[in-house]
Amino acid sequence: MLRSIGSGAARYHGVLTTIAVLSWSMAGCGDASVTYLGGGESGTRQLILEPTEVTVSATDSVELRAYGLSASGDTTTIQLSWSATGGTVRGKGKGNARGVYKGGKSGKHEVVATDTSGVADTAIVTVSEAVVASVEVEPPVWTLSVGSALRLVPIARDQNGEVLTGHQTSWSTTDAGVVRVDSDGLVTALAKGTAIVSATVSGQSGSSSITVETAPEGSCLAASNASAVVWSGSGQEETLVSFEGDYPACFSGGAHGAVLDGGMPVDAMYECTTEHCGGTCPTPCYSYHSAAGLGPDVGALQVIEDIQIRDTGDGVSLETDAARDAVVRRVYMHNIHDDAFESDFGLGGFTVEDVLVERAYTAFAMRLRGGASGDQRDRLWTI
Repeated sequence: MLRSIGSGAARYHGVLTTIAVLSWSMAGCGDASVTYLGGGESGTRQLILEPTEVTVSATDSVELRAYGLSASGDTTTIQLSWSATGGTVRGKGKGNARGVYKGGKSGKHEVVATDTSGVADTAIVTVSEAVVASVEVEPPVWTLSVGSALRLVPIARDQNGEVLTGHQTSWSTTDAGVVRVDSDGLVTALAKGTAIVSATVSGQSGSSSITVETAPEGSCLAASNASAVVWSGSGQEETLVSFEGDYPACFSGGAHGAVLDGGMPVDAMYECTTEHCGGTCPTPCYSYHSAAGLGPDVGALQVIEDIQIRDTGDGVSLETDAARDAVVRRVYMHNIHDDAFESDFGLGGFTVEDVLVERAYTAFAMRLRGGASGDQRDRLWTI
């Protein structure tokens, strides 16, 4: 049976020809079809997407271009929408005639451009697995006391500097008598000295230099009240660790280290409260001003040591009008979106020893609230 369903246009060796577009089938031979291209005589009869096939890395992007042809072979005005079976694609330029594709999972994916006239074309994008080109270890340099610990974080990147995840990491140390490192990157200080701890991901390595010293006077390692604990948030939490009622004099990571991870992404916005957003905040909205890694609310905390605070609002926040200082030592902070150290009442300060802060909105902040009075800037910080 032979059935005509319309007319269309096709190219053959660069020549555009109007043809009848047919749908037919023959018994015993299966089905075959040619799809109607649509459009009027002066409208878009054919959409051409280039390149038709391309290979891209999982972290790379590629630009596809499209143009329309009329039945007479002239270019036409187009207005496109884009879609992909894997990865992401967004239109750009006049009529969204260009599509920027960003690789997703490895494999073959279809990228489809569709004109408002109904005509469409498809390109095949092959996404290859991203290759690890470099590895960093955070923190790159650190000092530990004998008996304390810190969890190192490996950062694998591709040739474009994009962070890669999901790769297995192996750890090693140049001196097992000075530090021990486990399969999760937890480094434990055993004896005085210096060792290089390396992380290897897909054949690429990065390292951290660890110096081990004897514990200073007043250390509360023996308390170990935060040992082997990882606090995890989703970016929406209030303070991850706070104290009410019985208030310890020391908060220590002890012999197993402690990680306070607020879960706030690096590119999340800082000013995100109704007064900053004019009453309408984007989604998600991160409460930087009320979130903290460690927020001592009441009591008489005196020592904070051997912990890691990551991806949260404030790092350490004194939110009490108690007239006291806190000693903070061997604390590593990373991606602190508000203040690394904050004192809301101005009556307490920080003595900071061996602290590394990587990427913070503000290092130190003080406000005079409640019973606070007078100018106390001359006594607030000791570094």
